[in-house]
Amino acid sequence: MRKGLVKSLELFVAFILIWTPYRYITGILGWGVLTPEPLPLLVESVVKLVVSFGLVYLFLRRFGDSWEDVGVSTRGLRESLSLAALGSVALLSLHLAMGGEPALDFLGTLHLFLVVGPAEELVDRGYYFSMTASDFEGRGKFWVAASVSSLLFALSHLPIDLLVARYGSEVVAMHLLSVFVAGMVLAAYYYFGWNLAGPSLLHAVMDVCGAYIYFKDGASQFMATGIGTAVVAIIPVIWWLAGNRSPRPGSR
Repeated sequence: MRKGLVKSLELFVAFILIWTPYRYITGILGWGVLTPEPLPLLVESVVKLVVSFGLVYLFLRRFGDSWEDVGVSTRGLRESLSLAALGSVALLSLHLAMGGEPALDFLGTLHLFLVVGPAEELVDRGYYFSMTASDFEGRGKFWVAASVSSLLFALSHLPIDLLVARYGSEVVAMHLLSVFVAGMVLAAYYYFGWNLAGPSLLHAVMDVCGAYIYFKDGASQFMATGIGTAVVAIIPVIWWLAGNRSPRPGSR
């Protein structure tokens, strides 16, 4: 098995071993992931940041990798934010144009932009994608790294689905599939900048659309999510056709 993929799988196991007991406790306490209560949200923020950044730091130290290797740098910042801004504006505009009504919670929205987006992107795109991609060359590199990182991204939601939300099997399967697809889209945005700023922004906007923009019925929300995901996925393709390329075609 390849070295980068092994490092990704080891981090995933370490993350799940910590995250599952934490989710079990929050499930017992009845805390939602985006609870409107300040204290649980503060605890959630601290735990998510400490676990995500702490584990990545330990793994970087263990294997001699750098923060730049996982997208934490100024390199590619402009490209990353420019592409993500296009996707974010398109997604928000589409949801509002299709009749979505925003009902933002200030603390919850802040949590999505300052905690959820950066923390999850650091682990899932920064580490899983980057490390897996380092094992491969050529055109297949993106697809392998995107698939692996998206699968681990989806599976990391199982503790939430089973221990907090307590979804049934069909809902869990649909949720994991939607998270996997979102992961593939976010991987494309990461690939064209190798910087976490853009994917973190788009990730937060995706979550805001899902959590705080409401539709009159479930069918309308499902349609907005589907069309929005398709539009956001097309933007990196157009970006590529316009002549933009990944800044690290050979090394990562």
